[in-house]
Amino acid sequence: MKIKRFIVSALLLTFGSGCTDCEAKKTSNPNHIKQLLTTKKCPKCDLGGANLTNADLAGADLREAELTDTKLDGANLQGSDLRQAQMRWTDKSEDDHGESGFSEIGDIDFSCNVDYKVSLEKVNFQSANFSDTNLSGLYISHSNLRAANFSGANLKGTYFTKVDLSQANLNHANLAYTTFRDGNFNSANLQNADLSHSEFTVDLGLTDVDMSGAILKFAKLDGNDLRGANLRDVDFTQSSVDRTDFRYAKNLTTEQIKLAENWEEGVYDEEFRAKLGLPACKTRLGKYLGDPFIFSKIKKGCFQN
Repeated sequence: MKIKRFIVSALLLTFGSGCTDCEAKKTSNPNHIKQLLTTKKCPKCDLGGANLTNADLAGADLREAELTDTKLDGANLQGSDLRQAQMRWTDKSEDDHGESGFSEIGDIDFSCNVDYKVSLEKVNFQSANFSDTNLSGLYISHSNLRAANFSGANLKGTYFTKVDLSQANLNHANLAYTTFRDGNFNSANLQNADLSHSEFTVDLGLTDVDMSGAILKFAKLDGNDLRGANLRDVDFTQSSVDRTDFRYAKNLTTEQIKLAENWEEGVYDEEFRAKLGLPACKTRLGKYLGDPFIFSKIKKGCFQN
């Protein structure tokens, strides 16, 4: 009986200290906040839970900084270094994968049941460095990510809405299960990126992107503009390409695109249609089919009057 009481007491003590640790994740160090705002040099700083809304942090050094539950809405972080900054802390027993916090032991739940995320709305991240950083599961909206460096970053399950990712470097980034809505990817580098199960909303803007070597298994690309994109060795296995515009795409092969589940519905230039064994279109599409009326009239890759 004494041993049982000792074990329970020890477990409860562990649980208490664990939740204290969870709370610490969103408790910033006032001295670190002052240091950041004064010098813009704050690597490994404890900024969890800090309110940095609309702060001018252009060029800031935030490498390995604690940013869980930090409010960066409207902040200017142009050219900042955010490599390996911690932007999310999850401690939930039901989805604990050994990456953070405590989990269930027997019938006792030792998790704090929290999910702290940095707040990123209307942030200027132009040319910021996120290479090899974990941004999985974040919600990023109305933000400027033009020419930002996400090479090797973990963006799995991240939700992007109305963001500018033109010229961004996403080489070898993990973008599986990621959602992109109303954004701009023009001329972005997506070489060797994992985009499996990702979803691109109609008319996202993917012209001239470099997707060579990217994985697009089960991705939803319906209605997007991939004109001029480099699609060398892209894996389209069971992806959805209904009315996706592949005209003038570079290095696309018939073998590749036929791995897509509805490749016959894609839009191709006449030469490539012939290679695919598809009949020639009676009417030329001309400009991109982004107009809702024209888009609704596309059937089997051709305009139907």
